Amino acid sequence: LVAMICHVLAARNSWQSIALQTETGMWAYIGGRILDGALPYRDLWESKPPGIYYTFAALEGLFGRGGDRPFRFLDAALSLAILTATYRLARRHARPITSAACALACSIVLCHRVLADWGCNVEKFVALFEVLALGFVLDGLDRPRKSRWFIAGICFAFAMLFKQTGVTLALVTIAWLLAHRRNRPGV
Repeated sequence: LVAMICHVLAARNSWQSIALQTETGMWAYIGGRILDGALPYRDLWESKPPGIYYTFAALEGLFGRGGDRPFRFLDAALSLAILTATYRLARRHARPITSAACALACSIVLCHRVLADWGCNVEKFVALFEVLALGFVLDGLDRPRKSRWFIAGICFAFAMLFKQTGVTLALVTIAWLLAHRRNRPGV
C-alpha cells in the first residue's frame, strides 16, 4: 500500500511542470465552453461521450478556469480510487500480498506518463466504474440482492458515459452471467 501510494505521488510530482496534454487540454477547453453555454455535439465536437466534458466543466466551475491543479487532484483521486477498488476486488480471491501486487501493477500502468497522456483520462473513469461494477456483480452472486445488481448497472452506465468501450465489459459480464446461470440452474 505504501509503495503504491508513493508511486502515485512520485508520478504526480514529476508532472508538476508539464502543461495539460492534447486530450486533457481539449477537455478543459470544452468544459470552459460548456460553462459559457455551448453544448457538446451541437456547438463543439469531439468523439467521447459527454461524461468527461461535464466533469471538466464542473471542476472549472468549482475551481476556476485555466489552472491545472484541480485536474491533477482529480487524477490522483481517480488513481487512488481505482487502486483501492482493485485491491478490494482482488482480495476477495487472493491473499493480501497478491492483492497488493495486483494494485501495484495497476498503479504502474495507470500512472505511467506515456500511457496516461498526463493522467486524467477517460480510461481511468471507465476502469474505476468497471472495477466497482465487478465488485457489485460478485457480491450479487454471493449474496443476491436486487440493489447490488442495480448499483452494478449504474456503475456500468457511468463507464459508458466516459468512453464508448465502457459497454464492452457490461456485455461480457451479461454473457458470463447468462452462461453461469445456465450451468447452475436455480442460481
